[in-house]
Amino acid sequence: MKYTLNINRRLLAPDAPDASEMRTKLVLRAAPGEVAWHISLKVLGYLLFMEYEPRIEEGIGWHYKPDLVSLDAEGRLRLWIDCGNIAVRKIDRVAQKVGAHVPFIILRRTQRDALLLAQSLGRMRFPERVHILSFDKGFVDALAGALDATNHIRASIGPHPEMLSGIGLGAQPDEHMHHKAGHKQKPPAVHTAGATGTSRTLRASRPDTTDSPGRTGTTATTDMTDMTGITGITGAMHPAVSQLRHITLHLENRKGDNALASAITLQQP
Repeated sequence: MKYTLNINRRLLAPDAPDASEMRTKLVLRAAPGEVAWHISLKVLGYLLFMEYEPRIEEGIGWHYKPDLVSLDAEGRLRLWIDCGNIAVRKIDRVAQKVGAHVPFIILRRTQRDALLLAQSLGRMRFPERVHILSFDKGFVDALAGALDATNHIRASIGPHPEMLSGIGLGAQPDEHMHHKAGHKQKPPAVHTAGATGTSRTLRASRPDTTDSPGRTGTTATTDMTDMTGITGITGAMHPAVSQLRHITLHLENRKGDNALASAITLQQP
């Protein structure tokens, strides 16, 4: 299936009154047998790292191929993103080759998935080069179910609405669809000022932390302010990195209008 996405993305900084905005059109094709949630993760990876102008499913001459990749004008690697279930052997090899200064990002569907992957990478040679981003349970699947052949997406990325209290709140599986065509829900709301000073309404409840006991990795699950750990690997090249705390999507297509929201969690081995 071919997906066409007309994207309008706003990046909200905690200390800036205005949002930076980017618009683009993205066309991607599902590979034979590719599951819908994997398409969703690639879309999210593109939205989070639009500054890099990443290319999807494009090899760079290595044994392994990334899900999203970005090269500079001289053909040098500047971003590598993998999505979903990635073999530890591949992660280890890629981490060696990308070096210490190229962002190596892995996107996982849930915080639990990210934690399990991080725990399996403890014996890697360069675990500090791996940065695992994940979303609230059910968010990625909800996006997968909402996508259609032609889509209009308005995305906002910025500080979590509860970050100032030190508590990260995120939507639960049945709470991601705020409204559909012909079916509106009225969830408990968290109000936060948008870029123009107007109020946005976001659904919020506690994140997926039921599997946290016994973890050995480090995570920002319950403190969305602690998301600056990967700033150093990108410097000023990607201004969104230190602000990856919350994403809100408004998706319009033949299936209807959908609003989805999730916290974004950084997990490292």
